[in-house]
Amino acid sequence: METQSDVQERARISPTSGQRAALELSSLPTELIIRILEKLDVPTLLICLRISKSINALITTSATLLYQIELYASSAVSTSSLSCSLPTSTRLSLLKAHQKAWAELIYESSSVLPPFKGSLWELAGGALATTGNRFAESGGKGNRLLTVRRLPSVLRGIEEKVWDIRFEFEMKDFTIDPAQDLLVAVEESPPSSSNAFLLIHLLSLSTGSLHPLALAHRSPILCSTHAQGQDDGHQERHQAQSYNIQVSGDYVGVLFLGRDVHANNELWIWDWKRAVLQLRLSGPEVHCYAFLSSRHIIVGALWRPDHPAIGRPDLLVFDFKASQASTSSPSAGDPEGHVPPTSLTKARYVAQFSCPAMSRHSFLLEIVIRSDPPPNWRPPPDVGVPFYTNCNSPLHASEEDRDLNVEGDRVFTITLLTTEGVAVLPFILFVPARTFLTYIHRFAHPNPSFRIPWSDWGPSGTRMIPGLSHSLTWTCYTYGCKVALPYERGSALYYEMVKVYDFNQHAIRRGVGEMEKWLEGEGALLGYGKKVMKKRRSWPGGWGGKDEVEEGEGWKGGIGRDGMEYVLRPSDANGNEVFEEPVITSLPYRTRTLDLTPEEKFDPPVGGIPGLLIRSRGRGLGPFLRGGRARVGVTGPRRFNAVMLSEDNIITVRNDQEATRFEILTF
Repeated sequence: METQSDVQERARISPTSGQRAALELSSLPTELIIRILEKLDVPTLLICLRISKSINALITTSATLLYQIELYASSAVSTSSLSCSLPTSTRLSLLKAHQKAWAELIYESSSVLPPFKGSLWELAGGALATTGNRFAESGGKGNRLLTVRRLPSVLRGIEEKVWDIRFEFEMKDFTIDPAQDLLVAVEESPPSSSNAFLLIHLLSLSTGSLHPLALAHRSPILCSTHAQGQDDGHQERHQAQSYNIQVSGDYVGVLFLGRDVHANNELWIWDWKRAVLQLRLSGPEVHCYAFLSSRHIIVGALWRPDHPAIGRPDLLVFDFKASQASTSSPSAGDPEGHVPPTSLTKARYVAQFSCPAMSRHSFLLEIVIRSDPPPNWRPPPDVGVPFYTNCNSPLHASEEDRDLNVEGDRVFTITLLTTEGVAVLPFILFVPARTFLTYIHRFAHPNPSFRIPWSDWGPSGTRMIPGLSHSLTWTCYTYGCKVALPYERGSALYYEMVKVYDFNQHAIRRGVGEMEKWLEGEGALLGYGKKVMKKRRSWPGGWGGKDEVEEGEGWKGGIGRDGMEYVLRPSDANGNEVFEEPVITSLPYRTRTLDLTPEEKFDPPVGGIPGLLIRSRGRGLGPFLRGGRARVGVTGPRRFNAVMLSEDNIITVRNDQEATRFEILTF
């Protein structure tokens, strides 16, 4: 009869399932093993690194497999061979260089654009468009000339290109989508007109003519909004004061914002290729919106004082495909639009994400939502880049992206401008698209309009940081999972530094895994105190795809091996007691600061080297170099008011009385 000791001995010498799988896999031909590994998702591929030395060697010597891993870590997608003919090994080298440059904030070149004196601008898809002045100086109006500049990239091989477009009408506002060669321009009726109406032009960004895919419209979309204001106690119809125009694939969104707090704002969502109006919402509560997925938008609601939810901003998600408003857009024969607007208070939404409630002594002034690029965005095929940022969460990725075995995400920045007495206190809530979409898919129900309390989704799926500021005019400060904000004023009006926040959870897990491995090995040998780690986190390969963390402390954040600051601990954003209760959030992020002043010397920390030159122009600062700075030999700092961000560029904006100046930092 087999004893307990016999069973234990047999278990000790018997191979595990993983070992048996490794033996079976290793017995196959090498070419077949690589083909099998190429079909695996990256988290599984990372586990395979630990199966056996032979499998590890195959993975670490294969440019194709390493390229898949690096794409996953950077949340990027490789373009097809038809768009870019570079071999995989070259793409891998460029991707690593791109990762390193952004991690260290070392840009390749910088340029200052000619002064901008126009009134309209847009940054989208790697292109900066501004209304020009050359035509105005020759007798025309400034908003009839548009200068488009495709921003360059050294590491992704994009050449700068500049062209002009002239119009026969005066633009009130516009947006662009270089991927679809699309320009959406708004024209208002003349002030002398008895009826206020709008013409929305769908044009080619390269030529300024009617877009070939918008032929269903045959002419500009003519519409009239029901925006209302108050004048001596009477309500009257008028045109919008400003517009928020966004493009996401086949859909164009236009938010018509009224002239005062009582304005009946309107949000329209069109299928611009089929000339179909999908959604029309109205109400003074509608303050901002952003495309969440290929069928969802998220609307920021700021409730009126007489509403029961006053003091609590809400984020409402609508399925604009399910709530199709009409079979066609408003036309010249029906300028009012035959579809009446739906009040936000009566509209059926998919989900309502509640935000923290304000305290009795505080009041919410404004809510702003930003996220770029839109879902399913792809670069123009003629650019020929080797890879691009993947902004598609697996929950709303296209079938092609799922087939390519890629995974990405993008972050939404939700700014809450609050007031307490006479003080204006800004808060920024950072939310990955994955957080919203997880709850939408988890609680999908035939009868929508369900409410998700802040306590369910906020503490674990977001990060709120108080005191961060950004321009409410130059609002393109988010791209993918990165956010660039001005940091440390050099004077009362201007900044001198840029702080980049990175919420790419794949890169963060990788950095944490590398730091934990170092602390357990070389770091411990170098005498970095007692053993920091009690138990390794459960991320395969140190940084793979699982979110679960086993019991144990682990590394709690600080300066990582890449020189970036990792913030992993939960934080309370309610230090000023603006909200009713503590606002504790825990989404991990990492950050680095870029100093844009000329060369400086810094007083080193205790034990450092006196007179050490820490930074030269174009190099990011590690957060551990923050203390004791003493500037010497400054010959003209490049100060700015605002910061914008694209996939390959940081753009600083300086507003003077005479003109606006852009400086383009190219990676």
